[in-house]
Amino acid sequence: MREKVLVIGSINLDIIGNVERYPRLGETVLAAGTILAAGGKGANQALSLQKMGADVIMAGRTGGDIFAELALAELRSHGVDLAEVKESPGQPTGLAMIWVDKNGDNAIVVSPGANAELSAADIHEMESLFSSAVALVMQLEIPIETVFQAAKTAKKHAVPVILNTAPAAKLSDEMFTAIDVLICNESEAALLSGAEIHTLEDAKAAARSLLGKIGAGKVIITLGELGTIYTENGGAVNYQPAFEVEAVDSVGAGDAFVGGLVACLIREMPLREAVTWGNACGALAATRRGAQVSLPDMQEVEFFIRSRQQDGAAQTSR
Repeated sequence: MREKVLVIGSINLDIIGNVERYPRLGETVLAAGTILAAGGKGANQALSLQKMGADVIMAGRTGGDIFAELALAELRSHGVDLAEVKESPGQPTGLAMIWVDKNGDNAIVVSPGANAELSAADIHEMESLFSSAVALVMQLEIPIETVFQAAKTAKKHAVPVILNTAPAAKLSDEMFTAIDVLICNESEAALLSGAEIHTLEDAKAAARSLLGKIGAGKVIITLGELGTIYTENGGAVNYQPAFEVEAVDSVGAGDAFVGGLVACLIREMPLREAVTWGNACGALAATRRGAQVSLPDMQEVEFFIRSRQQDGAAQTSR
């Protein structure tokens, strides 16, 4: 039986352009290969989970414009339940402008549009969904008050709360204690822990600090090409290196990681294995251009992990 995951978050249309380098202040540069693609961290993670075998209900808002259907197209084509995606007629659909340089790094400007209208009242209206959800997954591209209301509602129904703290924002002590699984990158972990992160040891210290803030739960800090720090209540702070790949675009990698990790956690796999799957999802996504179109499915990830394990075993035997 497939699991049901409730994802509450942003739905955007992405404008993605490839540039040789980012412009300096006041400078104009030409972009090549500009495309329109479905995006938004909430939608991206919902699709990643669906492609990793979970049964996903997406809750969010789009605008009353021509971009709305484009933003939902990939979710719809892969069978994500969109019954809780509402329209804000007076607002545009969320828009993200993404510039990818020759090294595959990206700079992003997001205009929230209808995402900013996803409210605590919307959470009250969908409360019946929480009782049947195996997990709640959220990010911070919607109002923080809405995130907090959803987390409290999930707790009321004994549903695990998984929060990806992107984009970076400070959280209240009360919000921290509502989180069961905290997923953040290096800069987000630094903001949340109040300590700079320059080394792996710094990241491990931040993970310990954040685990103390959420209490019983799990903390995962992604470090890009360096790998992942992870820990859980009663366990050690561990490090797992990233898979080496030829990255061309990191836009969807973080969301792919979340999808792979969470899909494993809801199947009650050990955190170490879940991190491996998350890292594999992120690595594969980084080898492809775009956000949702880059997200791998379960079969691709399984083959990727198996091939890397076989390569490692072959090298060890030499």
